[in-house]
Parts: sequence; structure tokens; C-alpha cells
Amino acid sequence: MIAYDVMRPPPVCLTPNQSLLDALPVLLASEQRNVPVISTQQERRLVGAVARAEALGILSEAISPRSAPNG
Repeated sequence: MIAYDVMRPPPVCLTPNQSLLDALPVLLASEQRNVPVISTQQERRLVGAVARAEALGILSEAISPRSAPNG
């Protein structure tokens, strides 16, 4: 058995300059805890990862209705 026999296809990745709003479809479709962040789509050098749950939490807070101010 070799690595090819058990490998998965490359995951969908984000790039550092993508806004979280633009990344939303990737985050929602991903089943990974951490979505890879690559330098560019052409170079595909791993530069980090986005924690899926954390990013979705930030987006959820950003779009949730704000409480009306008292007074």
C-alpha cells in the first residue's frame, strides 16, 4: 500500500486576502475543522489555516441583528 491508495483529493482552500464573507461558501461546504490558507491559487503554498467554527462564529455575530439602543 502506498500514500496514493489512501489519499484524499486536495481540499478547497482560502487565500490570505479573501474576506470572510467571500470565504463563506468554502467554510460552509468544508467538513474540516481547519480550512487551509494558501499563498495563491497558482503557487498553493500552505501559509496557515482558518478554524472553521471560529470563522463561522465571527460571521454569525456580524450578521446577527443588533439590539436597539434604549432610550
